[in-house]
This record gives sequence, C-alpha cells and structure tokens, in this order.
Amino acid sequence: AYRTIPQRPPGVPALVLPPGVLPLPDEPGTRAAADVVRALPPALRADVLEVRGNGPFDVVLVLTGHREVRWGADADNERKAAVLAALLSRPGTVYDVSTPDLAVVR
Repeated sequence: AYRTIPQRPPGVPALVLPPGVLPLPDEPGTRAAADVVRALPPALRADVLEVRGNGPFDVVLVLTGHREVRWGADADNERKAAVLAALLSRPGTVYDVSTPDLAVVR
C-alpha cells in the first residue's frame, strides 16, 4: 500500500514515473516500483533515494553515492535483492541485477 503526499518524508524513496504517467495503484510502473522497494531488506532500502517505475519490466533504483541499480522486471525480487547486496561490496556505479544469474557491475 502507498499514498500520495505533498512532501516526501525522510528515508522514503522518491517515485519517478515517465512524463504523463500518474502514480495510480493500478498503473503498472507504479505497482512494479512499489513491489521492488517492498522486497528490499531494510538496510538496502535505506540507501534508495529514488525508484524509477518506467514500466513493469523496467525498474531502476538510484542509490546514495551516485550509484544506479538496473533492476529490470518486477520478478524474482528477493533473489535480485540478495545478489545486489553481494554486488554492492564491489566498486562501481551501475549494478545490473535484471538477470540475477548474470549480474554485472560497471
């Protein structure tokens, strides 16, 4: 569950949707973004500044330290979160867990 409020509370990631898309509960990008954030463990969720719900198959997380996570589809979220936790110990700016068995750090 989520709601729209005038100002984002501290510690809550901003939801960014494509231009013209409203953050409605049944909007696929909104639902995918919310599901991904909900699947993250609290320690990792604390690093998320922004979640981009470009669609149900294109979720991107913007983390502290100018890092980006290419999550991809809203699927296998727990596995992706576990892989991402391990990858974040490596230096990089882009972490791609869209295919968790072939994750990439750049």
